[in-house]
Amino acid sequence: MEYTEKHKEKLKLHIEALENAYDNLILVLNSDVKKEKDSGEIKLTNSQIKDYADGIKKASTTASDLLTMIRDKYTELEALDKKPEEDSSGDSDKKPEKKIIAEQDDTPTKNTGSALNDHLN
Repeated sequence: MEYTEKHKEKLKLHIEALENAYDNLILVLNSDVKKEKDSGEIKLTNSQIKDYADGIKKASTTASDLLTMIRDKYTELEALDKKPEEDSSGDSDKKPEKKIIAEQDDTPTKNTGSALNDHLN
């Protein structure tokens, strides 16, 4: 198995792990806090509310970062999948290399009437 195929497999596993982590974070973000049965008020003290808010902020930032990583890994995987196709049939898309060949001729050139040619000869 060549490097590219191994890398593709690792990317697929990485994407799967990132998606799993994202799904778990979304479950946490969607979970509800304990509330009083009668009044419906949250059963948290002020310090617990602050900790909860900080946790929600960090979890939502992490979830956004995970989505970005997932997108980037899919893009990387797609680029690897397209690369072999371009290598085999993409020769027509490549620009031909230009070769500059310098020819030296010691024979004097004819004057074409240009003032510049008088100085070059």
